[in-house]
Amino acid sequence: MPEIPIIRFPYSCYQCGNTVNVTWPFNSEITSPHSLSIVGDQLRQKEYSPVQVVDGNYANVCRHCGAPQGDHYLRTEAMHEAYVRDPHDTIEIEEQTE
Repeated sequence: MPEIPIIRFPYSCYQCGNTVNVTWPFNSEITSPHSLSIVGDQLRQKEYSPVQVVDGNYANVCRHCGAPQGDHYLRTEAMHEAYVRDPHDTIEIEEQTE
């Protein structure tokens, strides 16, 4: 099974301003962050991860105020952070067959 690197980085919550250590799957081979939906269930089981299901979608959620952090902004930040941080963890995923 292929492994997806997981990066963690501090992010300022848009609602309360506290720091959230968000987690994001990243595929360094194509230099593009994956969607949280690929590994959302696995991330929800990790103690370090603030990922929860919000309105049927996976999202990083502020542990201080409960606000979901927008994927659009996190995806942009994840692109930068992946080049300056080593992966925090890896998660195995099943290969997609078509």
